[in-house]
Amino acid sequence: ALGPLAGVPVVVKDNICVQDQPLTCGSRILAGYRPPASATVVARLERAGAVPVGKANLDEFAMGSSGEYSAFGPTRNPWDRGRSPGGSSSGPVVAVAAGYAPFALGTDTGGSVRLPASFCNVTALRPTYGVLSRSGVAAMASSLDQVGPIARDAAGAAVVLHAMAGVDPGDATSVDLPGHDQLLRLQPAPLET
Repeated sequence: ALGPLAGVPVVVKDNICVQDQPLTCGSRILAGYRPPASATVVARLERAGAVPVGKANLDEFAMGSSGEYSAFGPTRNPWDRGRSPGGSSSGPVVAVAAGYAPFALGTDTGGSVRLPASFCNVTALRPTYGVLSRSGVAAMASSLDQVGPIARDAAGAAVVLHAMAGVDPGDATSVDLPGHDQLLRLQPAPLET
């Protein structure tokens, strides 16, 4: 049986582990490191059929809000290369805004998915603490860090959130949020002509 995200590509911020793929956190200090297991959120997306197709740039160790401070160079806003894309989840947001993938995963400690989403005209969600597991995510501030889905619209973010949500034995702070599937009832607003 095919999952609800069968064959859908996903881009993953490079502070979230994908098994046997490089994890740099935007820093050269982690050169050569390949995690032995995927983050819980990535594993759950793969179970739903999603296909991780790339890792995305970020401000080094997620410490920035402009997308400029990665060891691998700045991330550019796809709408205007002279403007900041925001950060620290600049890479995954730009991947969605530029149409490289329909959704991506970022992390948010103090605005790191919400800020670049607003700069690049896409939707990002910072869920309630504990709804998404942080197991396999390089921590910046554990009591604040959250994985956040990024998509073109709220309905897309809801589908991704639904595929990842739930209790994880690998994260003692994870919770089961009854009714999180209610988000799937979101319908796109009709376009005004």
